[in-house]
Amino acid sequence: MLDFKYMKDTVSFIFIVPCLFLLTLYLSQFFYQCPSSVVLVLCLVISLLLSWRLRSYVRTQGIIIKCLFALLSLIAALFLLVLLISLNESRSLGKDARVMQTISPLRAHAEIYMTNVGSYKNFCNSPEVQQANDIILASKTSCYGPIVKYFLGSKEQKIAVTCNATDTKYAVDAYLPNQQKYFCIDDIGQAKAFSRSLGTQTRCQE
Repeated sequence: MLDFKYMKDTVSFIFIVPCLFLLTLYLSQFFYQCPSSVVLVLCLVISLLLSWRLRSYVRTQGIIIKCLFALLSLIAALFLLVLLISLNESRSLGKDARVMQTISPLRAHAEIYMTNVGSYKNFCNSPEVQQANDIILASKTSCYGPIVKYFLGSKEQKIAVTCNATDTKYAVDAYLPNQQKYFCIDDIGQAKAFSRSLGTQTRCQE
């Protein structure tokens, strides 16, 4: 014999999950605002746990409440589809690519600086290097929600680009989070990922 109470609980559970999933995703924006598989899984787990606790409440409600939950479930499913598409687009861009695109133009700026000034010595203080540092820093914290940014406060990292220069040499690098290496450029034309950071050196380090 069919257990109708169990079936009603199951249907209620199916209706509630997408609604709570949508709610937890919205609330997660206060902490982390970029599409992330970790955030999706965490929101799904939370919504499943809460839905299991609330399933009996929905079963006892009238038809209007149940229809509302069904409509919200459809909206949540569509929202999830859009989110997954944006997640794939975000991954295709890649954090490493943004770092390399920001650092690479500094090679040309360094040669222009050398031509104009006759030395690389103060190139690291140039507006182009400072701007590159600001861009990479911004990309690191752009996903943080207002709550995370509030608690980070002055603890946020201020330096993302390492730059060393002498009269005749220069080297600049920045961390590649996906490869866990350092993209480095220098005056002898090197421009690739290295396993070690520059430190205080004026040559990219193998």
